[in-house]
Amino acid sequence: LPYSIAIGLDAGVNQGANSIAIGHLAGKPITGNSGIGQNSIGIGPYTTGPANSIMINGAGEGFVLASNRSGFYVYPVTNDTTLANSTSIMSYNSTSKEITYTNNVSLTGNIVTTGTLKGSQFAILSSSTPTGNSTGVVGQVTWDSTYLYVCTGTNTWKRTTLSSF
Repeated sequence: LPYSIAIGLDAGVNQGANSIAIGHLAGKPITGNSGIGQNSIGIGPYTTGPANSIMINGAGEGFVLASNRSGFYVYPVTNDTTLANSTSIMSYNSTSKEITYTNNVSLTGNIVTTGTLKGSQFAILSSSTPTGNSTGVVGQVTWDSTYLYVCTGTNTWKRTTLSSF
């Protein structure tokens, strides 16, 4: 097709215009499914999807995508054929500008945001009992069975009493 690129053995079968298919069988349709839609990028075996999408690890084998789901999707790296019609692991909603991840995320670094961190629950899993001048950075929060502690300045802590209600 004009302005399309396919890299890999059997990549780009039934590939839309202005699209890119990278990897063995990338963009190759599974029986009854179309390949990569126009203006899309597909990376990984049997990665197929609608127009205006970026699909990573879209298939393993047996994955089928609804044609009305344009966007950015990351799927698990697997060859499990039971994933037919499964949902993505990570997706981006261009209307709300939100990324959704459907499993737990483990981090060893910091989360830095200039926006709002949203969730249905918030948990501080470890506790400590700082003194008023214990080492701390602004915004750090901890707790013990009696107080909730907030670091309000470098090595400056304030606390509030916890009570039953």
